[in-house]
Amino acid sequence: MSVGTTADFALTRNDIIASALRKVRGWPEDGNPPTHRIREAIRALNLIVRTEDLKQTDLSKSLWAYSTTYLDLAVKRAIYSSSQSLPEIRELDTVLVRDTSGGDVPLDIISPSAYASLAQKNDTGVPSKVYLKEARLRTSNTLFINPVPSSVTAGDSVTVSNVLYTCILGHTSSTENKPATGASYSLYWRNDGAHVAADDWATATDYSNGDLLVLHYKRPLYDFDLQYDNPDFPLGWEDYFIYKLAIRLAPEYDLGMDRRQELKNDLAQISAEIFPSTRQKTNTYHNKTCFF
Repeated sequence: MSVGTTADFALTRNDIIASALRKVRGWPEDGNPPTHRIREAIRALNLIVRTEDLKQTDLSKSLWAYSTTYLDLAVKRAIYSSSQSLPEIRELDTVLVRDTSGGDVPLDIISPSAYASLAQKNDTGVPSKVYLKEARLRTSNTLFINPVPSSVTAGDSVTVSNVLYTCILGHTSSTENKPATGASYSLYWRNDGAHVAADDWATATDYSNGDLLVLHYKRPLYDFDLQYDNPDFPLGWEDYFIYKLAIRLAPEYDLGMDRRQELKNDLAQISAEIFPSTRQKTNTYHNKTCFF
């Protein structure tokens, strides 16, 4: 008997499209759909991703993915934007300030009114609170910190294969934490991309992180640009996109109203499993549980 895990299976963009087309009888048994039909499905799938990104409140939930980013603190800098590598943030989950010893201290994430009420927005000291000012385009978001540091220490940087890496957690180097190839390297190094003059990485060397902000946050889903792109949302949400896409494509394939309603009913059940708060409020008892 073969043994495996659920984590080694993930649908690609084209898998999702193929499944949706089969549900609307748009995938011929003797071959592949015409190229223009595939293009229409790709466009529809990415429109769904963008539409989902607009859903945020109450029973209208959005799909998202978790990410972590490390931002270098700068002397007396109170505002961080995309120019300082602030990512597209849907919602901040946790923000920590990391000192040069590697210790993390959580910061308070405050509301717009709480930030507005701060008497001294340019106080200096160790940051204790942050405020994310959201813009219409998330690439234009800005992050405010308070107090602002009067001095900071930069982390060590190295190059590996002409790529620059900056230390985000102090350690003694070994093959396990070597940038790019080490099994745990992302815990210790941030890939800064383009090569800048720095010493080459060396084993058995002490590397130190600088003063950092560590952001754990929800971000918008990435588009499905390539045929082998895997969904970047948690496993188990693939059916949601398959049925969403099938419903959107149904008119193009003259699907009957009964079949369209069946697809909508299936989607409603899938949505309730992903987002339990979307279930209709009821006082009906079922299996000794009252859903409310």
